[in-house]
Amino acid sequence: MDHVLLPSLPNASNTAFDAQIEKYLSEEVKKLESAINAGSCSVSMFINLFLARTVLNIDNSAILKDFEKLLVVNDKCFAYTKEYTEQLHNFDNQYLQNDIYTEYAHWFLNKCCGEDISELKARNISGFIHKNGLTYNNENSDTELKYRMRGEVLLQTLMSAEILGESSKELLSDSILSVPKSPYISAEYFRFKLTKGIQQDEVSSQEEICALIENCKAIHGLADFNASQKFDDFMGTKKRTERDQTVFSPIATLHGIYLCNAHGLTELSKSLVDDVKLAYEHYGVMLPNFQMRDIVVPFGPGATVSEVLALNTILFQ
Repeated sequence: MDHVLLPSLPNASNTAFDAQIEKYLSEEVKKLESAINAGSCSVSMFINLFLARTVLNIDNSAILKDFEKLLVVNDKCFAYTKEYTEQLHNFDNQYLQNDIYTEYAHWFLNKCCGEDISELKARNISGFIHKNGLTYNNENSDTELKYRMRGEVLLQTLMSAEILGESSKELLSDSILSVPKSPYISAEYFRFKLTKGIQQDEVSSQEEICALIENCKAIHGLADFNASQKFDDFMGTKKRTERDQTVFSPIATLHGIYLCNAHGLTELSKSLVDDVKLAYEHYGVMLPNFQMRDIVVPFGPGATVSEVLALNTILFQ
């Protein structure tokens, strides 16, 4: 399985696990199944459940049917069930959210189950593809392109390229180069995957990849970005972000390792793998939370199914 966020994710036949990781994933499978059975779920919950069950070698044959029953209407995939959004304050009908993320999830699950719905999904995402070849949904957010996060735009464009296959090449020939370089690991990983997919010349040198990795180093492994370099584009100040912390992300580190291997930086790649092994000795699956300014409540969980799957992929390379 080569999910857009998780390169080199092993399948059940060749997956090794540390007992702590296997226990965490098994517990998350039960939680996700319970929520889905209650009808209170999202697209991402189904994807996490599918990936976790696959690597744990649990039968996945019914997941696609449940997914389409709960989240697909008239061949379009929506982000949430109504029951899920009723838990959220003033969310109203925002659960009727259809975009490249939801369409990619539907396409990915069908692909993994041996069905090709590329033609249908290509029609559904056509309105999200702009004249410059980049993919994003203006209806969900009318943010100007220059203010959109480059990782967000490049990820959505990569998702559409995977759905479109060969026909995406003519759309993407110039657009990828038009997106400025980013200090985000994920954005440059998505950019590299796009250029590789259309046989375009590499856009980053070994020196640039080394500098990117160095800039995104956390106490252990890599973060997606260096929090000390964040600032408010509108206010021109760091006052809103100066206390944010750079924290270890297995997904960002996996992207960094992928970039290193793709650019022949084998020693740097090995050092990142070794660093992640040290991080696992320190954190286990209790990955650090992102802390925002002086807010005591963690900004989301540190450990998620996707992060732990990335962690396991690195540990058992």
